[in-house]
Amino acid sequence: MSDILIRDYRFEDGDEVEELFRFHTGKHLRKATFLFYKKELDGKPSDNVIAVVSVVNNRVIGFSGVQLVSDTEIKYPATIVHSDFRNRGIGKMLMRKKLEIARAKGLKEYNSIVGEENIASRRMLESLGDFKIYEQGEYDKNKKWIKYKTKLT
Repeated sequence: MSDILIRDYRFEDGDEVEELFRFHTGKHLRKATFLFYKKELDGKPSDNVIAVVSVVNNRVIGFSGVQLVSDTEIKYPATIVHSDFRNRGIGKMLMRKKLEIARAKGLKEYNSIVGEENIASRRMLESLGDFKIYEQGEYDKNKKWIKYKTKLT
């Protein structure tokens, strides 16, 4: 898709990113993640936060972010694509950009936990080629999670 721009988050993107969080995440994004970004993106993000957006016709249609805690630990990983633009490779483009920036900032590995039922996110991670499942578990008897990991060196 040549008409999609992937770039760093800007303060003026805030309202559109909040809309993505509120209306296009479904059941897969934790409330704590939403609250973290709502606070963190109210201004210029901290140096340890990576936030990128995808834009089409001056409209934000995707977001990806992560907080870097150490060279091997992250918090609040999130990738969201507007429901009208899914299944076009936008999430994958956002993830690639986010991982490129994370690598440049010294992150050595990226871990992501995904609900087993979140097939779209699992496929996206697996399509990047280097993500491997390294642990599985249960939130409760009805919900399972899968942890993925990739080396960034």
